[in-house]
Amino acid sequence: MQSYLLAGLAATVTLVAGFLALQVRAHKSLLLAFCSGVLIAGALLNVFPDVLVMLETDTSHWHHHHLFFSCIAGFLGFYFLEYATPHNEPHEGPTHYRHRHQTGIWGSVGVGLHSYFDGFVLGQAFQAGEKTGMVIAMAVLLHKLVDGISAVGIMVSTNHSVSSTRTVLILIAVAPLVGVITQEFFVLTKPLLALLLAWFAGGFLYLGACSLLPAAHEGHQPQWLPLVTLLGSLFIYGIHLLAD
Repeated sequence: MQSYLLAGLAATVTLVAGFLALQVRAHKSLLLAFCSGVLIAGALLNVFPDVLVMLETDTSHWHHHHLFFSCIAGFLGFYFLEYATPHNEPHEGPTHYRHRHQTGIWGSVGVGLHSYFDGFVLGQAFQAGEKTGMVIAMAVLLHKLVDGISAVGIMVSTNHSVSSTRTVLILIAVAPLVGVITQEFFVLTKPLLALLLAWFAGGFLYLGACSLLPAAHEGHQPQWLPLVTLLGSLFIYGIHLLAD
């Protein structure tokens, strides 16, 4: 029961963080720069350490270099999704940088998968013991702040509507609840889950560096963008320290 209550609290935290990010979208350039720092640091400090631990705790023939290759494939895969589809839409912005809706959707799927895994781990942790469960719950709640902000940043940077962004935010928010429920019925093999998350980590790196930052620089406050991007990275680093 505790795992369900905490998963519900995690969903609330995700929604609050996401809707707060939506409220400041008038400052789109600063929001995108902040989210860029969040995504890049999140991939390197949150997602990738998780997948390395998954692989280390599983006796399989998969090794670290497979995760790195999956990460590279994710980076290039998101590049392919953004540019491979021919279209005749007009260029947008002074840099003629065009954002593909497919990229935003896939980026949101990655955030959702990580959010689902948080709920999955939360449920497993409480089965191992209440003390372990509470430690994991604190880390999950902190991660949900990141998920809400990241989801909004991805959707806004790829020109999705506010209603679409809200829908995706709600779906990502309920993902931990789904994770807690499903972990009682089946177990996804750790190597497969690690490879999937590493693929999405590469996608997050692409979105942060090659999608959100260029979109941010099309705005009117370029002098503040490096600082705001650094603040996004420091935000993740602070959460990483608290979670540990």
